[in-house]
Amino acid sequence: MTDASDRDYPVGYGKPPRHTQFKPGQSGHPSGRPKHATNFATALQQELQATVRVTEEGRRRRLSKQELLAKRLVNKAVELNPKFAALLVSLIPAVQKQMQPQVEGIIEPSAEQLLTESIIKRIRAAAPAESAVAPLADTNPAAGD
Repeated sequence: MTDASDRDYPVGYGKPPRHTQFKPGQSGHPSGRPKHATNFATALQQELQATVRVTEEGRRRRLSKQELLAKRLVNKAVELNPKFAALLVSLIPAVQKQMQPQVEGIIEPSAEQLLTESIIKRIRAAAPAESAVAPLADTNPAAGD
């Protein structure tokens, strides 16, 4: 049963016959990924956030698996286990980089400026008098000409 529009439709590469094309609302992979399936990163994050009970210095505590993993990594590195020490040292720059944006937003820019000026004043007040220090020679040759 073909109608006039089907007869005018050219069938070829990238243009399958209309009767074999997917109907509106029909998927090409009907039994594909379930709606609430999680990817690996989500599953890993959920598992790291799960809490476990541990005994620490004779006291029972609840820690997330992520906290427990970090504690054990640091403790093994402190025991001078070379593998764990190398792993911890390699992770430190990434952790510091991740923490940097959080630290920058703590002090408002205006308060930061006042704090910086206050520190500079204290340093200058603690420094010896300028007359006791010999003046530095001009290192810019263009300025002396």
